[in-house]
Amino acid sequence: SRAETRELVLNPPIFKLTAGAQQLVRVASRSAPPQEAERAYRLVFDEVPAGQQASSGGFRIRVSMDIPLYVEPVVLSSAQLAWRLEQGADGARLIATNSGGRHFRLRDVRVHQGTEAIHAIPRIVVLAKSMLAIDLPETAKNAQVLRLIGQDDADQPVSIDISAARAQ
Repeated sequence: SRAETRELVLNPPIFKLTAGAQQLVRVASRSAPPQEAERAYRLVFDEVPAGQQASSGGFRIRVSMDIPLYVEPVVLSSAQLAWRLEQGADGARLIATNSGGRHFRLRDVRVHQGTEAIHAIPRIVVLAKSMLAIDLPETAKNAQVLRLIGQDDADQPVSIDISAARAQ
């Protein structure tokens, strides 16, 4: 869920950039670091329009950035993932449960059924102590095993085989 927070301080909170300029923004937490599981935030930077109209025949692009931010816990740990493939009358989906204290991220993910790639996912992020459900295409409805193939944070290839379990 996405909600505003006062747990972080940004300095400067508002700034003006000219073309080609850079701005350093410092981010600090108002509270002590968590004990066992990292805290996850998203920093959203939005351009405030200056009220200028685009020249005739042109258009104006509003800049927006959405950046993940993780506050490490005092006791460092890793992600602990459990995957399952649920199939039911309403279709198939992958369920990833992370019982660990650190987020898990894969990018450029392809879902394979046998030798055929049946689905592409730009990025999978499972936060610490949370669950993620990913709806799959109709072709996965009767699959026995699916394979996820992607890249981890260290640009290393990752392959995960997931067996089917019937949904209750």
